[in-house]
Amino acid sequence: MRSDANRPRLLLVEDDLATYTALKGILTLRGWDVTVATTLEQAKIAIDAAKDLNTVILDLMLPDGEGEDLLQELKTRPSQTMIVVTTGVDDAQRIADVEKLAPNVLLRKPIALAELLGAITPKAA
Repeated sequence: MRSDANRPRLLLVEDDLATYTALKGILTLRGWDVTVATTLEQAKIAIDAAKDLNTVILDLMLPDGEGEDLLQELKTRPSQTMIVVTTGVDDAQRIADVEKLAPNVLLRKPIALAELLGAITPKAA
């Protein structure tokens, strides 16, 4: 499938096959140009290669490290990219530490699709 320059670009950083397959399908049907990364390394490569990345949906627990590392890196870049963190983590201290890194949105798993779509859909001016 060819990427359409007019579609908003989204990077989905998620290692669970069922989750990223479902989300990619739904988000693509809703008009997003979705790239999937299943590791931090793949995500960093995709971010470096991306032009005009609108949104990153970032899972905290990945096979090659913690999503907080990528979140911290993204927050240091001059960008208007929306960052949505998703997690199944129940550790209150870890969640507080993530909140200090100031993602635009923090969603707990299982994610309510309406909540995710509401978070990433641009609001009419």
